[in-house]
Amino acid sequence: MRFANALEGDYPPKEYRVDPHNFSEDDLANLIFLISKNASETEIDSFLRHNLSLLSFTSAFFRTGHHDSWIIKQPIIKPSGFVNGTGKIPDYLFAGENSDGVTWWVVDLKSPTDRLYKEDKNGRIVETAQLASGISQIRDYIDYCTKNQGYIRGALEVKSFASPFGVLIIGRESELKQDLRKQAYKAQFNNYTHNIQIRTYDSFLRQIEFYSRSSYKLPFLAKLYKLFFIREELSPWDRWCKYSSSED
Repeated sequence: MRFANALEGDYPPKEYRVDPHNFSEDDLANLIFLISKNASETEIDSFLRHNLSLLSFTSAFFRTGHHDSWIIKQPIIKPSGFVNGTGKIPDYLFAGENSDGVTWWVVDLKSPTDRLYKEDKNGRIVETAQLASGISQIRDYIDYCTKNQGYIRGALEVKSFASPFGVLIIGRESELKQDLRKQAYKAQFNNYTHNIQIRTYDSFLRQIEFYSRSSYKLPFLAKLYKLFFIREELSPWDRWCKYSSSED
């Protein structure tokens, strides 16, 4: 779908388009299993590299919903001779379509077992080293894309590319529920840092569920999510309504 206000050259080449519904019941079950067992950052990253359709659901954090998504791998946006020894270039550049045209973003994945916040010696809530590292990584990615946006526009032959947003996926929602100060601290960050979002793996799974549960292509979703969230005993819609306002 292309919106009426979209311009020629706004859209990435079609070879980078990803169908968000192109995954199987086993793929989703494996992702849920990895998150449930608190897999490492490396395990999560390796799995999603081979399941880009699931990773494309990060688009839901930027209101691109059911519309087209594109994922561009690092070699396409890396200038010849550029040394990436310090990890400045994102592994993937994401694009998603919405009523404003095309939105661009980058993603960094940490482990579901990583904590977001801790108490310092004075009892104040502060960022953990893992969260601080993830935020710094996202800022490096955004900075690289901003400084090299001319090169990226040329490589992709798009006029619309500009400085991307960023999303960091880290930890579990249970940590925030156990201490409402942490939940408030994260919400404050997301509200005031307009180009970066911190989200938990629970939130990521809910995006997959909410934006695909009505699709005839994915009839197995209800059963899988019932198993994963069995302790809550909530319907998918009730669960989404309950937690969407907390921006976890």
